[in-house]
Amino acid sequence: MWNNKGTWCSSNTVSRDYTQALSSSNTVMMREQRVLMIGWLPPKANFVKLNTNGASKDNTVAGCGGVTRDCQGEWIGGFAKCVGVSLAFVAEMW
Repeated sequence: MWNNKGTWCSSNTVSRDYTQALSSSNTVMMREQRVLMIGWLPPKANFVKLNTNGASKDNTVAGCGGVTRDCQGEWIGGFAKCVGVSLAFVAEMW
């Protein structure tokens, strides 16, 4: 079996890890979820609005994306792109 780093991992190791996870007495506590409404202002009549964003975690693989909507808030199109290893600032510039 291959692990996520592209190296060989024996099935005995995987089986042992799985068994340990099943027998573990760890408890996961879930936090209460809140719904947060975020506003969006439509463009003027006969215009469209393009909203974009870029993100990177710890200066590793970054991505960007965007969505275009009309003055009624209807989705016109969108995109998403992996921009490779870069800072969040660079992803925002895409």
